[in-house]
Amino acid sequence: MNIARGIKCFKKIVEWFHVTLIFALFIPLAFAMGSLTQQGGAVVLYAKCLVIAVPVVVTSLASKHVKTLAGYIGICTLMLAALAPFAFIPREWKTGDTVYAAGIIMETLFIVGKQFHDRLIRIRAERDNDPFAVRAKSFFESPSLSFVWYFAVMYVLGLGFNSKSMCDLAFFSAAVYFFVVLAYRFLKTTGEYIDMNKRTKGIPKKRVYVIGGAMIFAYAALILIAIVPSVFLAGFRQYTDIREWFSETEAVPYEMYSEFKFKGNGMGAGNAMLELMEETEPNPELSKMWNGLFWLIGTIVGVLVLYAVVMAVRQVFADFRRETDDNGDKVEELEDEPVYKEEILSLVRKHTDGSEAARIRRQYKRTIRKHRKELPAPSETPTELEKNAGLLGDEEMKALHGRYEEVRYSRMG
Repeated sequence: MNIARGIKCFKKIVEWFHVTLIFALFIPLAFAMGSLTQQGGAVVLYAKCLVIAVPVVVTSLASKHVKTLAGYIGICTLMLAALAPFAFIPREWKTGDTVYAAGIIMETLFIVGKQFHDRLIRIRAERDNDPFAVRAKSFFESPSLSFVWYFAVMYVLGLGFNSKSMCDLAFFSAAVYFFVVLAYRFLKTTGEYIDMNKRTKGIPKKRVYVIGGAMIFAYAALILIAIVPSVFLAGFRQYTDIREWFSETEAVPYEMYSEFKFKGNGMGAGNAMLELMEETEPNPELSKMWNGLFWLIGTIVGVLVLYAVVMAVRQVFADFRRETDDNGDKVEELEDEPVYKEEILSLVRKHTDGSEAARIRRQYKRTIRKHRKELPAPSETPTELEKNAGLLGDEEMKALHGRYEEVRYSRMG
């Protein structure tokens, strides 16, 4: 297997991986919102949710390689039949089992419909045969680092529904997703750069990938170092429960009798009073080492952000002052110069640029002004300048035009 084919297979696997991780968190979120539990814990539940990779792979291959609608529907029907025993395997039917089975079936049906819709869009684009049409890619085919925000939202929802398992799944899914998609984007953008940039045709592709890969590896290492502290600080998360924010606080039932003592339900009066007045356990606090580490990381990030802002502002001013347009041509404007006597003009030239390029530019400007009365427009090209000056067919002007073009498009200018 050559490198190009290996990269293509890797990118396709990452696209499947991308869709699988996104859909695998919906069912754990439903469990968190309903305060449901799964026998075996969150890891077992997540492993069962990863079965959604089967519909992702099957529908992706079927939508691209099966030519008829009947064939696509038949393959999807067989896939649903194969998943049914797994989703509805005999068990003690509890709420969690029902939520899982319904979630897997609904996700599978959505993926089947989405892949079919994407196929219709591809067929319509091929039928139109418009070389200038740009088909928007489905998110099924577009792994992007921007989807890390999706896992961040899931993490926040886990905090809001007091679900440690949801936070752990979202955090580790985001970490794995980030590094895998980072490699995917590197391979994709590097391949596009090699195909579009003609200057790299003489450079071996392997060398381009190795140079870029070293930089991406260094970047990934820095991100990994920044993630490691969060792994060890998972026990310090502050959870809350959104469902209790707007609920009314129920009064504690009690009975009062003689000698001003309280009697609670099922407990002695003295014990009830002590429990009501007992302070809650304080939240765990970070050690000085962790506080110092976070201050150090925050300072470094702040300095880097400040440096990026300064460099961005500097670049804006540099672009504002630049003397070339988007094509690399020099932006020049022919301006009227006062008429001096030859002696004064020669004296001024001694204190100006005396290079060959400057001499050719001055000669070109003088020739144009000599044969043209009105002021040329800044947007006129050399050919338009000569045409409006009546010099388009002049032999001497042709020679001067050639020297002027060499000055404009060479390093002499």
